[in-house]
Amino acid sequence: MAECNNFSKQFRRLRLQGFSIVRQKKVAKLKSDIRNTIAERKCLLCGKEVSSLCNSHFIPRFTLEKIDEKGMLLQSSSVLDLPEQVTELKKAVGTSNAGTFMLICRECDKQVFADYENPQNYEKALSQQILLQIALKNYLKYFSKRKYEIELAKRAVAKTSNDYFRKQVKLYSLDIQEYRRMINNLYGKLKKNVKEPGRVAQAFDPSQEAVTGRSV
Repeated sequence: MAECNNFSKQFRRLRLQGFSIVRQKKVAKLKSDIRNTIAERKCLLCGKEVSSLCNSHFIPRFTLEKIDEKGMLLQSSSVLDLPEQVTELKKAVGTSNAGTFMLICRECDKQVFADYENPQNYEKALSQQILLQIALKNYLKYFSKRKYEIELAKRAVAKTSNDYFRKQVKLYSLDIQEYRRMINNLYGKLKKNVKEPGRVAQAFDPSQEAVTGRSV
């Protein structure tokens, strides 16, 4: 009887693992399909058409490299009490793919965010230029996230015809418009500062209005 029970438990565990692998493949395919659908052909900042966009980090890579372990970073799902068989939510991700979005070209990523990506600039008072770059990165990340969520909601509408998802698409589309407006505004300020070098070196003054991002 004991051997029979052990065999039954092992069989259930293997069956769950099999289901988990199937789910994981379906989720991976869905994510890949959505990313391909929403992929931009032009840089969201300069408007230049490129063959492939930059895999840009939301947080400077040098910061992530200080806290990773063997090139891996824990994700928020790692703190969730999930069953062992639920593997769709990866607990760790490689530093190269942690907190990234693909909306801008490599040239803009390198030039527009040069101060933001320089570790030495964080050893002193942050300049207004860096704060603008941080705010711009925030809105680019928000924009990328909303585009993904809109496509996901559209697919839910196609499968379920649920009114909730239709409203979600409309609501998120308004967010996209707002984020695009802020992206254009911040990018314009950054270009102006480059043309007026005296503005770039200005240290951040807490008494002045700070550039803040809207939470999502």
